[in-house]
Amino acid sequence: FSAHWCPLCRRFTPKLIKLYQKLKDQSVSVELVFCSLDNKENDYKEYISDMPWLCTPFESQLSKKMATKYKAGGIPHLVVVDGLKDGKIITMNGTSEVGSDADGANFPWRPKTMSEIWPDQIL
Repeated sequence: FSAHWCPLCRRFTPKLIKLYQKLKDQSVSVELVFCSLDNKENDYKEYISDMPWLCTPFESQLSKKMATKYKAGGIPHLVVVDGLKDGKIITMNGTSEVGSDADGANFPWRPKTMSEIWPDQIL
């Protein structure tokens, strides 16, 4: 979730494009769907012109429904969903994950299990 008018989004999107292209080049199974929260169609068209992924149409009702479902209260907001298995959310913090793991070394950023957090502890 992002918008042309949002300065944070305009700084984040090039990083996401770079990561997305890197993952695709490595044949990682990943797809991204951009949901615009833009107010002006011309801004929307300009913003998506360099995006290599799927984009919902301008003022799409689907974007609004997904913004509610995935709690996009602030932007940019990146949600990672397991599209291969069950459609469950892997992380709602994809934006911060891209910031801290720009190369995608830990993609898809699944939360650690308790045994990974405390490997020597008996729970």
